[in-house]
Amino acid sequence: ILDLEGTNYTYTPGQSAGVVPPGVDETSQKAHNVRLYSVASSLLAPEPGYENRKTVMLCVKRVKDKHWDDASKLYSGVCSNFICDLKPGDSVQLTGPAGKHFALPENTFDYNYILFATGTGIAPFRAFLREMEAAGGIPDRAKVWLFFGVRFDNEILYDAEFKALAAKYPNFFYRVSQSRTMQNPDGSRKYVQHMLLDYATETLPLLQLPNTRIYICGLKGMETGIADSIKKLATDAGVDGDTLLAQATQKERYFEEVY
Repeated sequence: ILDLEGTNYTYTPGQSAGVVPPGVDETSQKAHNVRLYSVASSLLAPEPGYENRKTVMLCVKRVKDKHWDDASKLYSGVCSNFICDLKPGDSVQLTGPAGKHFALPENTFDYNYILFATGTGIAPFRAFLREMEAAGGIPDRAKVWLFFGVRFDNEILYDAEFKALAAKYPNFFYRVSQSRTMQNPDGSRKYVQHMLLDYATETLPLLQLPNTRIYICGLKGMETGIADSIKKLATDAGVDGDTLLAQATQKERYFEEVY
């Protein structure tokens, strides 16, 4: 959580904040490039403990892994480790915010939503839901599905928050897949896109509605699996899969941020 009090920095859910790590790149000897992190908060909903402060929350995975050129060496992500090592009172250089297309529509509750996230791709959806809650809560006319894919249960971020919202709003549906501990009926690993098929009775009618929006955020490649699941969902129900996919992924209905 970064304290923005005293600055003119502002943002909306769906945007990213740029962080400039201090120091210089070892190879170029130039200042480090900016790194973008999806915002996980809403200015309309102060974070607990910061009720009187203007803040931004980032969801950061610390990168420490084997080096791709030499497995005996460790690669440490410059910016993720800088952020994770911050102490209260430290200063951070921010840029942006960046991004305009991955956002909630102006008349938020005139739409239904199917949200797909993997890993830290959950960040903008946490921000969306904070914004919805601050706007008065999710009304009965809007249905919101959040599908969150992780490998293990210790990677389920903001789980308690989402469960609390699901308990409060009967039209908010929160489901998690764990690819290393859960399986599909055929024995294959269960990924985020497979949950669309698990709830075919509920999700197919939503996909067929013109006011249903799809948002995808997370690891590159997940969008392909989701597209395949949409087509299979349709085909299994006797609907033309290519037609449904084309309708569901129209520019005004479909939004993705993958990396």
